[in-house]
Amino acid sequence: MNNTARVLLVEDEPSIAFCFTYALKKAGFHVSTARTGYDARALVTDSCFDLAIIDMSLPDGDGPTLLAELMSICPCMKVIATSGMMDGIRHLAFRAGATEALQKPITPAQLLAAASGVLGPTGQPRLSRPRPNPLTQFSTVVVR
Repeated sequence: MNNTARVLLVEDEPSIAFCFTYALKKAGFHVSTARTGYDARALVTDSCFDLAIIDMSLPDGDGPTLLAELMSICPCMKVIATSGMMDGIRHLAFRAGATEALQKPITPAQLLAAASGVLGPTGQPRLSRPRPNPLTQFSTVVVR
């Protein structure tokens, strides 16, 4: 697979971050890693990514809030949400703008399949309109 997509991995567990980073880089993705929400915000503020893989349980805040914040900075970024307790978080992740959600444990093959599904086989973002974020959508009122 020849990928040029830029991936932000937000994962606080060092062994998972190492495994995912290794698999993504071996597949040709350009990977930046953040261990906290604070670090992820700084990276996205500096540069937009094609894909973010975000752990929904971080030590410095909840994942759905972080996801919504990152999407407001980079609205075309695709997001894969990950969690060991996906049942309670899945709907919040999708409402905040996640494109895909995976429950841990996740194998490298599952992660790469999800990334390819979100980005397409070439590793480039699929050409589609960004999913509207319900947290920032407002209706238009026409006054006559």
